[in-house]
Amino acid sequence: MNELVTITGIAAGGDGVGRLADGRAVFVPRAAPGERVRLKPDGLTLHKSFARGELDTVLEPVATRVTPPSLSAPSETGESVVSGRSTSSKGCPRAIGDSRPWSMTGYASGGGASGTF
Repeated sequence: MNELVTITGIAAGGDGVGRLADGRAVFVPRAAPGERVRLKPDGLTLHKSFARGELDTVLEPVATRVTPPSLSAPSETGESVVSGRSTSSKGCPRAIGDSRPWSMTGYASGGGASGTF
């Protein structure tokens, strides 16, 4: 199945919303209103009254679409695109993707909250 969809809106979670040929709403991550997109043939999950699709190709992008920067590579100045900090700096509070809980120990004064949130 090679579905072509025109994205007409944005869902609360940020997915683009369009309609399949059968009338079902389809939610497509990384698609913007006004775009015409092709869904991956094996990436379409049909439900009773809606569907979820994976973006294969943006056939007609909107004028405001931009290519996102690489998040893993440092910029020419050595700063991370995500944090704006040097990727080699010491004392970085956490690495991206670190799943450990934040600790507020030592930040509370007096009888305030302390410990792990």
